[in-house]
Order: sequence, then C-alpha cells, then structure tokens
Amino acid sequence: VIYNSSAQLSEEYIETYPSTKPIKRFRSAASSSSSFTSTVKPRIFIFNKTTIAPHVMNTSKILSQLSCRLPREIKPRQYQLRLQPDLKNRTFDGNVKIHLEVLKPISFIPVHAKYLKVDTEEFWQLDETNTPLRKIIPVLTFSYPDCEYWVTEFSEPLQIGNYSLLLNFKGSMAYRIVGLYQSSYWDEARNKERWIATSKFEPTYARQAFPCFDEPSMKARFSITVIRPTGDNYHALSNMNVLEENPIDENFTATKFADSVPMSTYLVCFIVSDFANQSKLVRGMMDGAKDFEMRVFATASQVNKVEYALNVSVGITEYYIEYFNISYPLPKLDMAAIPDFVSGAMEHWGLVTYRETSLLYDKAISSSANKQRVAVVIAHELAHMWFGNLVGYYLVNYPEDMWRALNSALIETRDAFSAADRAHLISDVFALADASQLNYSIALDLSKYLENEVEYVPWSVGVSRLANIRNLVYYTELYSNFVNYARQLLNNVYEKVSWDVGDDHLENLLRVSVLKALCAFGHSQALGEAHKRFVQWLENPQERPHPDIRSAVYYYGMKIGGTEEIWQQVWKLFVNEQDAQEKVKLMEALAAINEPWILQRYINLAWNESYVRSQDYFSCLQFIAQNRVGHGLIWDYVRENWPRLVERFGINERYMGRMIPAITSRFATQTKLDEMESFFAKYPEAGAGTAARKEALENVKNNIKWLEQNKDHVGKWLESQQTLQMNKKVIQQNI
Repeated sequence: VIYNSSAQLSEEYIETYPSTKPIKRFRSAASSSSSFTSTVKPRIFIFNKTTIAPHVMNTSKILSQLSCRLPREIKPRQYQLRLQPDLKNRTFDGNVKIHLEVLKPISFIPVHAKYLKVDTEEFWQLDETNTPLRKIIPVLTFSYPDCEYWVTEFSEPLQIGNYSLLLNFKGSMAYRIVGLYQSSYWDEARNKERWIATSKFEPTYARQAFPCFDEPSMKARFSITVIRPTGDNYHALSNMNVLEENPIDENFTATKFADSVPMSTYLVCFIVSDFANQSKLVRGMMDGAKDFEMRVFATASQVNKVEYALNVSVGITEYYIEYFNISYPLPKLDMAAIPDFVSGAMEHWGLVTYRETSLLYDKAISSSANKQRVAVVIAHELAHMWFGNLVGYYLVNYPEDMWRALNSALIETRDAFSAADRAHLISDVFALADASQLNYSIALDLSKYLENEVEYVPWSVGVSRLANIRNLVYYTELYSNFVNYARQLLNNVYEKVSWDVGDDHLENLLRVSVLKALCAFGHSQALGEAHKRFVQWLENPQERPHPDIRSAVYYYGMKIGGTEEIWQQVWKLFVNEQDAQEKVKLMEALAAINEPWILQRYINLAWNESYVRSQDYFSCLQFIAQNRVGHGLIWDYVRENWPRLVERFGINERYMGRMIPAITSRFATQTKLDEMESFFAKYPEAGAGTAARKEALENVKNNIKWLEQNKDHVGKWLESQQTLQMNKKVIQQNI
C-alpha cells in the first residue's frame, strides 16, 4: 500500500477482500465428524511489496538515502502504545507515540511497518522535559516496501533534539502465527471454541503489530495499554505488571501496564486471553531484593498441568539469582502455554511464552523425555532474563596412540571415566572423524566399548552417532553389516532396560533411547514387542502404553503392522486428542506407515488447519520425511508446491526455511544435490531461508564427501569385525 502526502490513506492503493479461507475448525472429542466454522470474514490489508506510488517517486527527495538498516541519526527513547485486538473480526487497531532523539540532522523518520495500514497523525518537537514546543508538518508520508518502512519526510532537516511521532495503525490477526495474531482452542467445559490474541515478535515481527524501530539495538522503554473484552474471564498480560484497569464502556476495559525497562522490540509481548493460572512466590535471595510472584498460565482445562513447570521455574529462578549474584530486574514473571505457537518458547522479558508441549506436564500422559524437555526449555528461557545466548563447545583431539589407549581403558575400566567424560569422548572422536581429522576406524574402534555401556548420557551420544552413520550408508552395500554391528552393541543394554518402566528418571530416558534405536536398526525382538503392545492398545485405546514407551509403541507398531484400517483408527484418535504432547506422538505415528498412497493422503490432510495447526505443519512434513517411504514424497511435494507454501506462510517464515535442511539432511548423492540446486535456481528468493539453503547444500555436499572418503574404510572395518565375531564363535564351539 502506498500513501499520499496527506495523513489519510489513499484508498486506491489498498486491496481489501473478504477472506474466502475457512477459519480454523475444531472437532469435539465426542465426534470427529462435527465441525465448527466461524463465518467471520475479516478485512485484511495487503501491501503491494514491489512498487512505490508515482507521486512519491516524483516528489520525495530522500529515496536515495533510504537503506534497509535504520539510520543511526535517530534513537527511540519511549513507546506509548495503545492496542485493541478485535477477537470477533480478527483485526486490531491502535496508536503509538514514539519519543525519539535526533542525534544528527536528518530530514526523514523511517519506522518499520508491515501488513499495517498506517497514518502519521502528528509530529512534535519537544523540549528537554518532553514538553511540546512546536508542531512540524511532514511534506510527505509513504510506504517504502523494499525495507518494510513507513517514512515521514520533512522539508528541512530535523535538528538535534527530542521529538514525538504519533502514528495510528490497524491490521489483521488472521492466518498467521507471528506478529500479533489470533489463536484458538476448544473449551470442553463450555463446549465451544475460544479465541485469544497473542504475539510473537522475534526476530523482526514487531513491525507486523505496530510501527516501530524494529532492530534489536534500538532499545527503548515501553508504556503499554491493551484494550480487552470486559467479562467472560478475559484479561490482558504484558511484560510488566498491571497498574490500573479502566472500563471504556460495557464491552471493553483498558489495562494499563507499568513502564518497562529499556528493551528491544522483539522482547515486547501482550496476550488477551481467558487463561487460568497457578502462582507461587519467588524469593528475592539477595539483600534488599523483594520477593515477587511467578504465575504460569494455560487454558482452564490444561491449568492442572502447570504445577511441575511452576515448581521448576521457581527453583531455577532462585538458583539463577543466587548463582549470577544479580537480582531479577522486573516486579513479576509470568509464563504462558499458547495453543498456537511457532517456536518452542520465547523469552519475552517478564512474560515467557511456550508451546503447550514445552510447558505442560501430566504424569499420566507425559513421558520422562517430555518432563526433561519442559525443565530444559524453562531453564533456557529463564536464563534469558539475565543474558542472551552464550555458546561454547570445544573438541579435544589426541595422537592416534592416545586414542587407542583411551579405547582400551574404556573397555577394561569403563567406570574410571565419568559418564560425562565417556559421552564427550564418543562425541569428540566421531566429530573429528567426520571432519577428516581422524581415521574413521579409530572412531569405530572406540564405539566397541558401548557393548558394555549401561548409562544414559553416553548412550544418548552413541545412539545419535550410530543413527547418523546408518542414514549415510542406507543405500549402500554396507547397510546390512552396519545394522548388525549396531544391534550387537545394543543387545546387552536392551536386556538391562527391557520394556518395563521404573521410577529412575535417567534409566527411563535410557530405555526410550535404546528401544527406539533397536527398532530403527531392525531388532526383531524389540519390533515384535512394540507391535504386540500397539495391537493391545488399539483393542482398548483407553489403556495407553506407559508414556515413556508410548512413542516407540505407536511409531514402530504402525511401521510393522500398519494397514489402511489401522491408520484410520489412529487418525481418528489424533483428530479428537486434546493433549498437545499426546497429539504430537500420534502425529508422528501416522507418518510411520509404509504405504505411499496413505502418506500422500496424510500430506493432503495436514494442509487443513482443522487437523494440523500451522505451528505443527512443518513438524508433520518432517515426520513423514523421516520415513524412507515418505522421504521422496515430501521432497517432491515441497518442490511442486513451493509457491503455495510461500503464499500461506510467507517467504520470511523462518520455520519454512529450516524445513529444507531438515528434509534434505539424508541426501548423499550428486543427483539429489543437482535437484536441490535446480529447485533453488527456480525459486531464487529464499527470504528468511537464505542461510538454511546454504546449510542444506553444505550438508549434502558433506554427506557425499563422507561417503567418498569413508565408505571403503568403514566397509573394511565392518568386515574385519564380522571375521572377529565368526572366529570367536568357532573358538567358543571348540571349547
């Protein structure tokens, strides 16, 4: 959309349309055939992304000065943001007054705005106390789509000093899960669909919710007011605590929040919902530090599943305060489980948002792996309350004779090394061999000690490394010998863990890792047990397998014994399932069937958001791609439907970009590399997936190189191990 020089929007540059897409339908647990479809047709504003209005081209004097990095001459100091989501019509509107400082003379103010209808209301010069001195009339206001800017241009350069820019805006919350968007869930107690408004701004989606300086270095304070529906249990959340709530009329209430600390736009968050919560007090831990409240929010039907997250969060927060010796800087800390959320979690300062699978824990449904993930994700996100990501991991290489000595020591006196040290040795030796810093036979020699390993941490690394080699040699003559070797390594630990789940957390994690690995390597006994339990479950779906082994039972039961009838039965269970973690397990199991035509049906059904939420769509495709039968189907589907995917999700959707390296990670031939390069050449615009495409190409080139350099060495090593095993059997028979 292009705007003229007045403060009004030029209607000739707006394309508006009533949506013809069905709004998400939800199915009750009682009937998979009943559906509920909203008839609301939101008014959506679509920007022309490629052109600038002729009058702007002819009039503006600053077009040549515009860069897609914000000018350093301007610094925002405070945003006074007023926002009103309209849950009924799936739109929003508001205004923002930006207090800014001009550090060097400049004749234009660019702010980021995308998918918004923007209107420059007024611009004022301020004195040192931020009192208005004089109103300045812009000579031109316009959209600059190349950089996603809304530009306010002046006839003369603005001088050094303080100013305020007031902008009105409106936009749509429909058909996206970034920016300010609408999420929904089925309220079983009231037997109806419920709608909420929520936000996700990292990395550059704040501009889709309000005009702003949307670069992380442009930190400012935020004074936020959110207009929410009155009654029906609705309330508003944001980064800071609520200062006051004032009724506007009988239908709406204004919730005003305290001013924030200076922060980047991507950390801003607001939620309008009817969520319930559990709360607990966090001790300030330091002298003079106040205790503060920790709250965990979820839908009313799921709030009973937040207790574990709440207890973990309080303990972690108190630990961080004490360990870092830095007080938590805000007066409260909220966490919320969002039904539709594109990331695993997001560390908004004071209001951390999560996928339901990353925050909710139910002992009756969730596995030990789910429990650990909740704790790990919470610990990761809460660390962000103090600092950003700090990443460092180093590898240690030794001379070959030292590696051989370490190998002997691991076999003879395994417990002389801690479990963590054993895991590091496995990780290092294979990483170095993959990088051609070591002969691969050294890495494989070291792996032999795993035959007597019984702890989770080393096996978590070992299973990952074995699976990686399996994927690389899958289409070679090495495959049979390699899976035989892998099964040999896993036999002893399989006898230890069995299928009976106990109370020890690490042993339960070991069990899951080992059982899945054995099934993947075709261990007949493990596959038979998985299939037996799968059949028992289908005969009585209310009696589910234990949460820790459920994923293995579902997936490999379907892979071994899946038929169309069985697939339809599991599909019905998936459609009616309300628990997010259980739904993911069923989604993965549906991808395990070996019939390509059923997998193609699954691909088609997954497009319908009635069945698979947008946040889970790419996970669903990746589950199908993990199945060798579905791998080629997904690769063909993505190439043939790329324009359709871009239309739905947008070229700047990071998770769509990341899908490419995920589904091509097993490619290891020049033919597949050529297909990738041809696909990228056909659709050269990658948006947020530019780096992911480079990563995908690099991964496949590395796979090809790995086979060229290591295939013969690995083959000879496996043959030598076969000979050793045969000789051992002969000796044992002769004794």
